[in-house]
Amino acid sequence: MIFEAFVTLLTATRTTEFVARVTGVRTFLPLLSTKRFGTVGGIDEPVLIRQMDACKSFKDAEWTKYWIAFANEQLQLLDNELETANLEPSRAWFDRKSQPSPATTAFLSRGAAAMTQTSLGTSINPDSLPPHIPRENKSSCVALSALLKAVAYCFVAAWPGRTPARKKAYHMCERLFDVLLDVVAPTLNLTVERHIVNTNGEEVKVYALLPNASLGSDEITLPGILVTNGLEGTNVESMATVLRTKAIVSGVWFFMEMPGTYAYKEPMSEASSQQVYRDVLSFIASHKSVDESRLGMFGISFGGNCTTRMAIADKRLKAVVINGAPLARSLRPSASFGMPEVIVQTLSHVFGAKTLLGLKSSLHALTPSRADIERIQCPVLAINGECDTLISTEDTIDLAAWVPNSKLCLYPNDDHCAMEHIGEWLELGSQWLEEHL
Repeated sequence: MIFEAFVTLLTATRTTEFVARVTGVRTFLPLLSTKRFGTVGGIDEPVLIRQMDACKSFKDAEWTKYWIAFANEQLQLLDNELETANLEPSRAWFDRKSQPSPATTAFLSRGAAAMTQTSLGTSINPDSLPPHIPRENKSSCVALSALLKAVAYCFVAAWPGRTPARKKAYHMCERLFDVLLDVVAPTLNLTVERHIVNTNGEEVKVYALLPNASLGSDEITLPGILVTNGLEGTNVESMATVLRTKAIVSGVWFFMEMPGTYAYKEPMSEASSQQVYRDVLSFIASHKSVDESRLGMFGISFGGNCTTRMAIADKRLKAVVINGAPLARSLRPSASFGMPEVIVQTLSHVFGAKTLLGLKSSLHALTPSRADIERIQCPVLAINGECDTLISTEDTIDLAAWVPNSKLCLYPNDDHCAMEHIGEWLELGSQWLEEHL
């Protein structure tokens, strides 16, 4: 309670930066941050803890410079392996904005197992590969591991978005991940598509992952599942974790970032966000591989709030998975007690709030009532960690209690969105959607 009061005082006086220069930034980040960032890149959590403790500023230039340096270290490891294989260095992908050569793609593909056959939540260590694996394949695994870690460090550098240097890091992260995605997806028998959906004055980038078995036949259509992440999450974070599970089995999965974040031009409001999601769902329904009568949604963190509101508003949704959604208990003013300044600032940026009163009004507009939630007709799987330190777990319990057709899954001794069990709930959510779509 004393610490939360101290954090609240620093937030109110906008003095967190001064204290962070002494303590390091980790003191003023959500507790699950190192676990979350480490999961994206297969980085040991103790390594990230040390790096977070040594980072002394949230300021745009200093924060991004610090984390991009770690990304560049990983890119140098990647380039060492590429040079040994007589392939072009990674900087060529940026300088010419071109795709890696076919030889580079083939080389990296041989190392895909370093990512796809390593459990989520564990570090990727090419040194632990069996000794009988050929030297070239080990080199590929080292290269792919370094590429994934570079992606993760760029993601941290871009977090939580909305400032110039962070936007630059965001685009660097996306470019590296596009290379990684095109290498790894085919080894999982998945086809990658990239689309732009024009809606509400925005150009929304939508990734699609299609099981290869669904291609080549106009008669085969599958459920369309829209995945949307939270306040400061990205497509990279969502997809990097999905690729390390067996979640995509018999549906076409589409990924988009939450309105108001990163690449969006305008802040998010209740009306604008619903329009964006409606238009993206309409695009998904029109996709040649999708059965328009079998649409689902998978919302994570604040994306779960959006998914809850869309389940109320859009009857085309036939089943949804909602993980760690902030609802009435978490969005009331008293819930901001102990909230770090960086999160309050991110909320303000995403919702275009100039004052705390304006932020309160924006969050109130995004809070569905119990009566609204009781009107949800589709089946809902409500997920969270039992010990959420970022929002109230009671919101998840209320959601499951109020939706007429629902299932509650709380993971014991786990935090927001059950990060310790991410592989389990991704596959559970996939099974739930497969059963109900």
